[in-house]
Amino acid sequence: MTCGFDPTDVPTVTLAEMWLVMRAAIEAERGLVLVRGATAEDVRTIEAAFWRTWRGNTARGAAILLRFWRLAEAFSSRRLKDRLMADGFAGLEPALAAAAGLRLNATWGFAPQRLVWEMARHESPTETAPRRTRSALLEMHLAA
Repeated sequence: MTCGFDPTDVPTVTLAEMWLVMRAAIEAERGLVLVRGATAEDVRTIEAAFWRTWRGNTARGAAILLRFWRLAEAFSSRRLKDRLMADGFAGLEPALAAAAGLRLNATWGFAPQRLVWEMARHESPTETAPRRTRSALLEMHLAA
């Protein structure tokens, strides 16, 4: 199989396309992969669910998945994980938007600090979703 894009500059995708993968993860009951990391079983399950619903170009679908998995890797950094735990579900959209548009080298992944800056740029000045407390999300994570 040949690669449909340059892995040193993965094509940008849309926020809606990033939500497709996140929805696949949630529907497969693997929605906490950004918080706790992804196992090989998580990857297989989420990718299978994504490919069942994806109707676009294979190279574009691969770019979407690559961006999602590199985002999950970036969330292993303490700063990003703490931010997601503090923001709760309201932090998902800025994170997915940042991952959709930031420059990405497939080998190196996202720089966590660049993700933080980009997430701040995508946050709405008046958040409609309430910010969750760290303890409430920590309890959700521990319960899963």
